[in-house]
Amino acid sequence: MVGDEHETVVCCFCDRELMRSRAAVVVIHPPRTEEGESQELFCHGRCLARAVSKKVPLHPGLDDSLP
Repeated sequence: MVGDEHETVVCCFCDRELMRSRAAVVVIHPPRTEEGESQELFCHGRCLARAVSKKVPLHPGLDDSLP
């Protein structure tokens, strides 16, 4: 999905708004769906880091300090 970098999106974890350009994007590929079918979820980096198990390494580009 292409969008304006100044567009506002909602964090899927905390329900607060943030700028799309500052959001981490979680891409979901549901099982038993057409190939290539997916959904994008937006979130704060810190919310994603809080939700993911500490045993799972996160991408080094994920900046938890972003609001």
